[in-house]
Amino acid sequence: MIVEIIRTEAIALQNQQVDYLLVPNAILLLLQDGTARLLNLDGEFYAISATGALILKETLKGGSTTAVNRLVAEYELDTTQALNDVLVFLQGLENKGVIYHPKDSSPQVKGIRFDLSLLTLPLLWLIGSLPASLQIRTWLALALAYFSIRLFGLPGTIKAWQTPKRQASLIADNQEMTFLMKSVDLAVSEATACHLLKVECKERALCSWWLARFAGIPAQIKLGVYLFPFATHCWCEVSSEVIGDDKERCEHFTSVLTYE
Repeated sequence: MIVEIIRTEAIALQNQQVDYLLVPNAILLLLQDGTARLLNLDGEFYAISATGALILKETLKGGSTTAVNRLVAEYELDTTQALNDVLVFLQGLENKGVIYHPKDSSPQVKGIRFDLSLLTLPLLWLIGSLPASLQIRTWLALALAYFSIRLFGLPGTIKAWQTPKRQASLIADNQEMTFLMKSVDLAVSEATACHLLKVECKERALCSWWLARFAGIPAQIKLGVYLFPFATHCWCEVSSEVIGDDKERCEHFTSVLTYE
């Protein structure tokens, strides 16, 4: 069971003693058994022991000195040993690119990848304005999502695709919204089934979300986790209704992040 989610720098920035921060697209999930899962949405996912979870949580909230003091109190360690354990653990995470020093600039590669991901927007606008069937536009959007996610990552692609505010006015009529949601759901399902590329949940969620927003439906992308065995899943959701995916499957995952 997840007891706390640490994602942004906001908590850490309240304390001037903090010497490490999570990178922007990393999420720390603290579990009931004391262990943690660290998700780098631009890279790998990591299982962290109870000791490691304690070190990382205390470091993010109060700095590495706080983490050392907690280790000394919790495990009755010598201060020198505790300090060495903390530094080695944090250095390992820094080498993996999931934490960084606040005095350093936030990893520049993320900004560069986002800037490059904006290059997909002309293609996205073209797909949206094509005088073609919804099925064809869906197939093309899935292909664009496939390559964009692999080149720029899911967070970078979503951020770029959020940039153009060219979606239609929000639909007020419930019957019309239901009809459009079913149309998008069917189009994504059919296009996925016959696609030449290996389209997975990220592409389906991104495509469903974009098509829904383009039609004036207030859709969200959800990122969920399943803890044992650890797995992640993405899906598109509108008022608890799932588009482009199987709702029963999505319900097995605990949502930890939402993109509007």
